[in-house]
Amino acid sequence: MMLNAIFDIDRSPISGKVSEATIDTAKSMELIYSEGNCDYFLESVSERIGRLYENPELPASALFTDMPPCKFKLGKMNILGEYWSEEFQIKYYPQDPELLKITEIHERFHAIHHLTPDTRNKVWVNFAKTDPFYKELLAQLFTWIYIRDFHTNLKDVFRRLNETQPFIYKTFRIFKQYNEAQAEELYWIIRNREMNHPVIKALNHLVNMTNPKTIEKAVFNGIRKTINRFREQPFLYFTESDLHASLSNDIMEGNSDILVMGKTLAERKTIKTPVSLVHHEYPTNFRYEKKKLKVGYTLEEVEQTTIEGTYGDRGNYDLAVLSPEFVNRVFEDNKAKELNEILGHIINKDISNAISRTRKEELIFAIEVKFIHLFNARNIQMLHEVLSDNEKLHLAIHHQHCTRAINLVFCSSGEKKRRVSDPVIAMIRDSIAKYTHPGIINVFIESFIDAGDKKNTAKPTISANAAGWSDFTDLLD
Repeated sequence: MMLNAIFDIDRSPISGKVSEATIDTAKSMELIYSEGNCDYFLESVSERIGRLYENPELPASALFTDMPPCKFKLGKMNILGEYWSEEFQIKYYPQDPELLKITEIHERFHAIHHLTPDTRNKVWVNFAKTDPFYKELLAQLFTWIYIRDFHTNLKDVFRRLNETQPFIYKTFRIFKQYNEAQAEELYWIIRNREMNHPVIKALNHLVNMTNPKTIEKAVFNGIRKTINRFREQPFLYFTESDLHASLSNDIMEGNSDILVMGKTLAERKTIKTPVSLVHHEYPTNFRYEKKKLKVGYTLEEVEQTTIEGTYGDRGNYDLAVLSPEFVNRVFEDNKAKELNEILGHIINKDISNAISRTRKEELIFAIEVKFIHLFNARNIQMLHEVLSDNEKLHLAIHHQHCTRAINLVFCSSGEKKRRVSDPVIAMIRDSIAKYTHPGIINVFIESFIDAGDKKNTAKPTISANAAGWSDFTDLLD
C-alpha cells in the first residue's frame, strides 16, 4: 500500500493534500552522530529484538548490558528536507541534484505515514508529537525498501549519503532485511504505540541510549519551567529582571555539563578556562536606531545596519545562548594569544573584535523578554517595545548572528481600558498571534488576579509561525 503510494501519487493518501516547496536558504540542526562504523552495534540490536520475541517478559535493559562498542557525539547537519505536518507541506533545502530524488522519496513517506487512514479512517493524530527517532526510522526504512526493490539505480547514492548521516537515519539498518509487509507491520506497531511489544521495548531503550541532552532541549525546558511557574504564581515576579534571572536559572539548572565549556581536563586542552554559554545583555553584531525599531526597517535600510558602518549603535539581547562551535573556534583561532585577549572575543564588547570575525551564527538563541504588570498595562509604549524587540530579532536573523530567536511577553495584569483605543494588552496579544517571521517565535503568557480576586490564567498565545517550532511549542501544551 505505502510503496504503491509513491508509484501512483494520485491514489496515495497525500494526493491533493500536501504541497511541496523549494527553499533557497540552507538550514542546519544538531543531531547525534555515531563515531566510526556502528554496523555491528545495529546488527546486535536486531538480534536482541529477536531474543525479546522469544522471551517478551525480559526487560529490554537486560539485553543491552554487553552491547558492541558504539560511541555517540553531537554534530551539526544541513537539513535536506522537512515535512511540516501542521501545514501539510514538504520543504526541500539546498542539496546536490543527485540527492534530491532520495530526499523527495523520504519526505513523501513522512507525509504518507502521517496521512494514511487507520481502521476508523483517522490520520496519525499524534504524528507531530511522536519522537523523531521513530518517524525517521520509518521514513528511512520505507525509502530503503523502495530503492532496494524498485529503484535500484539509486542504491549507491543512498548508501553513500547514509554513511555521512546522523545515527537516527541509520537505525533503519536494524530492519534492512524487511519486506514491504513487515515494514507496514512495524509502522502500525509504532503508530499504535504498542508499548509492551518487543520491538518498542528495544527501540525505546535505544532512544534513551542515544538521546543525550542537547542545548536546544535545555533552553526549551528552562523556558517552559519559567512559563509554568509564572502561570501558577505570577506574583513571584515583580520586575522584568526577575524574569531574566528565572529564565537563566531554569535553563542552567542541571545542564552545566552542556552549557559550561572547559569544565573537564580534556576540554581544557582547547578551552583554557570554564566559559558559560548563557548570558544576559549580550551585545549584538549589528547597529540600529531605537526609533527605527518601532516602525521597522525596509529591505534597503536593513543593509545599513551592519556592524562595520557608522549608522546607529550596537544593542544587547536580554538573554543569549552562545554556540559552542563559536567558543571552540575563538580558542582555536587565537591559541597563540593571551587568555584575556581570547576571552575578549567571546565577551564581544570590543567592536573591532566583532568586525574581525567573519564567520556567522555565534549564538544559538537570542531571546527578548517584556513584562506587562499592573503599573504599565495602559502604557502604549509597551506595545512599541514588543514590536521593537521583534524588529531587533529580525535584524539578528538577517545578519546571521543567531540561529533561532524568541520573544517572550509575560503579563500579570488584566486588560485595562483606554479612552482612545483598545486595551494595550489586547493589542499586544493580537500582534503576537499574527506574527509570521519564520526564524522568530513569539509567546504571550498571561496570568493575573481579576476583579473578583480570582487567578485568571489563559493558554499561552503563540505566533502564527509556530509550525517550525514544534520542538518548543509542544512543551507548552
